[in-house]
Amino acid sequence: MSVADESRWPAADTPTGFVLRLAKALHTYGTPAYELERLINSVAKRLGFGLECFSLPTMITLSLFEQDRHSSFVIRVSPGDINLEKLARANSIAERVLHGEMNVSQAARELVEVTRAAPRWGNTAVVFSFGLVSLGVARVFGGDWAECLSSSIIGFMVGLLAILSSRNIVTGYLFPTMAAFIAACLSYLLAHLTGHASVYITLVSGLIVLLPGLTITVGLGELATQNLVSGTARLAGAAILFVLMGFGIAVGDLLGEYWFPTLPQKALKLLPWWTEWLSVVIAGIGFVALFQARLRDAIWVLLAGMIAYSSARYGSSLAGPIAGAFIGAFTIGAVSHLFRFVMLRPNSIMLVPGIILLVPGSMGFRSLHALLEKDVLAGLDTAFQMMLAGVSLVIGLLLSSVFALPERRERKGVPDEVHP
Repeated sequence: MSVADESRWPAADTPTGFVLRLAKALHTYGTPAYELERLINSVAKRLGFGLECFSLPTMITLSLFEQDRHSSFVIRVSPGDINLEKLARANSIAERVLHGEMNVSQAARELVEVTRAAPRWGNTAVVFSFGLVSLGVARVFGGDWAECLSSSIIGFMVGLLAILSSRNIVTGYLFPTMAAFIAACLSYLLAHLTGHASVYITLVSGLIVLLPGLTITVGLGELATQNLVSGTARLAGAAILFVLMGFGIAVGDLLGEYWFPTLPQKALKLLPWWTEWLSVVIAGIGFVALFQARLRDAIWVLLAGMIAYSSARYGSSLAGPIAGAFIGAFTIGAVSHLFRFVMLRPNSIMLVPGIILLVPGSMGFRSLHALLEKDVLAGLDTAFQMMLAGVSLVIGLLLSSVFALPERRERKGVPDEVHP
């Protein structure tokens, strides 16, 4: 049975209808295949029927086995955007059903409230968050004041374009190419006006939110957990996104160099050391709105970014960037599990903002840029380093799960997650 319209689904307050809606909600808010399948199978078992769940980036297939009948459902979905608030609330509903703290009717009502709730942060906040993340990343990449300012301007423009392009399906498909083209042209224009040294830093920082580093990491994680089809699909999607952006960058570079020839490079005016840590905080503030986290969770988002970045930086200084990625992923994974144990809340609140600072999206961009410059050897070498960094992240996260503390449940009823 192919399911395209929720009005034709089983009623929301029935076990079957609830499981279908829970699976779609978890997928929509950014749950990886291995976690979604584990949680949905556990909920179905709790509700008294068997379930086979198969999750892909654009489809969920569920086969439900009851005593006297068997039903199959196919749900067509779009690759989910991370929404920390709704993801936490949907996970909380599933966990309370698992622990007998809520019946199906209550869970279905709360899930409807979650799915129908307006985004925590509006378009204006999201656009500004693009600029804040770009500004912070530019300083982390070693940019001076002019590069940080230029990157933030490009980030604002990319965020504005993201909002405008989402209103039409065709422009939505063209968004990565248009954003890359505009960012490349703006990089040369701002380099011409300010005389800053690196067009590359400005370009990669301005586009950092669009780079599919998290998609690559999740895809590798799905492959590592034997979700081969889903993992392969995610990696293919990331590769296509790089290609779409590469076309925009190639055209933008040609026109940018012709229209705005870069001036002789000036020496970088190094910013004080403390601005690097300030930039991590600024990027974390941007992630609060980008990931639709609640304001009360902002402290955890900022703390996660600081912990992940500092541990990865320390590890890199000891044994190189690959080891740094592993140490950073293991540390933030362990901290997120400790957060879940102590606070009785989903570990994604800290895990996602922390891991996003470690994902190898910029390395993929560097590989793409080298290939566009016809430096094939450097491009392939960087791509290989990107895959190694991604694997290091996945292994670090999986290893941190081995040492996770057992889940504890101290109180019945409605926890904090369900309240805005």
